[in-house]
Amino acid sequence: MLITIAIVSILLALLFKFQNSFRYEENKYSNSQDPSITTSTMSTSMPDPYKNSRQVCTQWLLDHPRPASPPAKEGFLKLYDAIKNMVRLLAFHSAMEPNIQQTWMTPAKSKNKIYFMWDFWCRSFTMITQCDPSLSKLHKDSWEEMKLRVLYGLTFMTNPANCDAINESAHRGSYDYRDFGPEVDQATRDLQAISNTW
Repeated sequence: MLITIAIVSILLALLFKFQNSFRYEENKYSNSQDPSITTSTMSTSMPDPYKNSRQVCTQWLLDHPRPASPPAKEGFLKLYDAIKNMVRLLAFHSAMEPNIQQTWMTPAKSKNKIYFMWDFWCRSFTMITQCDPSLSKLHKDSWEEMKLRVLYGLTFMTNPANCDAINESAHRGSYDYRDFGPEVDQATRDLQAISNTW
């Protein structure tokens, strides 16, 4: 019983911490760059999200060079590759067609779980590019936070109905129900397999 209560408490804490990840496209920032995307580990600055499409900005993320091995360890690279693949599959999913040519900061034409999870995994990929692969994962708070974020994201990827329910409640009357599809489902299983090794 105590274990169940502890697990529920952790999930609720994660939900509170990351709930805004699904709605950031409606936030307004004082500068022209998403503040969650820094240039400290990127070779070039992100294209202006007010002027460039989601396709352009997503491709910029996907073009980020893969960390060298060494110093990056196998576990780090597996997660890096899996999140990158998830971003790619969601970005070019058929459900994203109404949204992908809009500017990054424009509210989505089609509000569906593919779009909201694309948002989530884009942010997650940004986070992992900022983890220093030369350090032991046991000494990096950012690595531990990254793992928690992946586990949180998987609770939605593996329970699409729950993902729909949360997002539909915020967009009543304009929410579009779309399936993830087999490729995204496989990418989810790949992430699950990685998380099972932690």
